[in-house]
Amino acid sequence: MDIILVLITGGLVGAVVTMIGWFVTDHQRQKDARKSRLIDFTQRQIHELYAPLSMLAAKERSYRKLREDALRDVSEDRKPQIWLRCTDGYVIPAQKEIYNLLQNKWYLLVDGQQPQSFDRALEHCSRALVLYELDMAGIGSLGGVEAPPMPDEFRADVERILHDLRARNTELLDV
Repeated sequence: MDIILVLITGGLVGAVVTMIGWFVTDHQRQKDARKSRLIDFTQRQIHELYAPLSMLAAKERSYRKLREDALRDVSEDRKPQIWLRCTDGYVIPAQKEIYNLLQNKWYLLVDGQQPQSFDRALEHCSRALVLYELDMAGIGSLGGVEAPPMPDEFRADVERILHDLRARNTELLDV
C-alpha cells in the first residue's frame, strides 16, 4: 500500500511539474510573439512613416529657403518665374508627399497621437495645395485667402519621434 501511495504521489508530482513547464513555455512563447510584433510595428513606423517624413521635412524646408534666397537675388520681373519654378518643381511635390504620408500612414503614429505641428503641417499643406491648384487652373492668386505657414517645429518633432523610435527598436532587439 505504501509503495502504491509513493507511486501515485510521484506520478502526481511529475504531472504537476510537466504542467508547470508547459505553462512557463507557453507564457514565454506568447511574450516572445508580443515582442516580435512590437519590433515589427516599430520598424514599420520608422521605415514607412517617420524616416520618409524626416527626409521630406528636411527637403521641403530646404526648398522653401532656397526659393526665398533666390527671390531676394533676382530682379522684380523675374520673381514670378523663380517663384513658380521653385514651387512647381520642388516645394509642392514635397508638400504633397508630406500630406500623403500623414493622411495614408496615420495608423503608424506613435500611440495614435501626433504633435500639434503635424496638425498644423496638414492644415498648411491642404490649404496651400488647394490655393496653388486654383492659381494654376487659371483662377489666379487668391491673395486674401492664405495658408498658415508650415510650422518650423514640424521637422524637429519628426526628428525627436524618429530618434525615440530608433532607440526603442534598439532596446527591443537587445542590441
